[in-house]
Amino acid sequence: MSDTHGSFGDRYEEAAGTVRQGLEHARKVGSRYWEWAFLGYGYPFYMLGAWDEVLVMWDELPHEDWTQARLAYGTVLCAAVPVCVYRGRLDDARRMVEAVGEFEHSADVQERCYYGSARAQLLLADGERDEAQEVAESVFAERDVLGIGADVIKEAFALAVQAALELDRLDKADELLAIVEQLPTGVRPQFLSAHESRFRAHLAARRGDRDETERLFKGGAGLFQELAVPFHLAVTQLEYGEWLAAEDRAEADPLFMQARETFERLDAKPWLERIAGGRSGTQPRSLPQMG
Repeated sequence: MSDTHGSFGDRYEEAAGTVRQGLEHARKVGSRYWEWAFLGYGYPFYMLGAWDEVLVMWDELPHEDWTQARLAYGTVLCAAVPVCVYRGRLDDARRMVEAVGEFEHSADVQERCYYGSARAQLLLADGERDEAQEVAESVFAERDVLGIGADVIKEAFALAVQAALELDRLDKADELLAIVEQLPTGVRPQFLSAHESRFRAHLAARRGDRDETERLFKGGAGLFQELAVPFHLAVTQLEYGEWLAAEDRAEADPLFMQARETFERLDAKPWLERIAGGRSGTQPRSLPQMG
């Protein structure tokens, strides 16, 4: 699935609805092949915040012989691994990645990218930023093959920029952001535009440019809200709130409250812990572990 500028609000809802209908029909006619194929399309559910549903989809794949549903195992990694990482279930995420370890050297570029993006998620969560950036960049480098709107490419972009910022490689972050900024408006996915605005806000904050920081955080949050992706919106609200709190501004509290409500609903415990630090006005050095 991909997104480009246009009507974004219902796209993930429509995709999730199609998957549910496909699953229902496949099970009705007894087609295991198509049932497993549809179980691989967890990404719309991840984006919509239906995280429990994503993990159910993973659980219902044929783990006794995963090669029967090889494509589904690849595509679902883009959803199930982030869900586990953002819930603090790193061991579960690690087992998912290890289950398809042979993808790392697959002749299929899609399989290599599915594996690489999931592995970069884990590396970043484990604090292995150098390797996380290297792996995420290698996936993003396949954008001309898979398309800039491919889910795995978009996730890899966000991971690569985040790792660069955490490593204080500001030139590298700027280089990656410029790739997205140079894309024509009709080609650039809104998800990437939202991340570009969010990451540019962090760069502006480091320069001490308060007006630009505020404008960019608001812009990124607005784009994520249009996309109707609650987790990414909540993370941006949290980051914006952390910056406001560090500036000793009262506007941080409503943002923390909104972000907390989302994280509670998603059972994203590490992010709830982060809110406590943000409220204290002590902004953590590391950016949130997200794609």
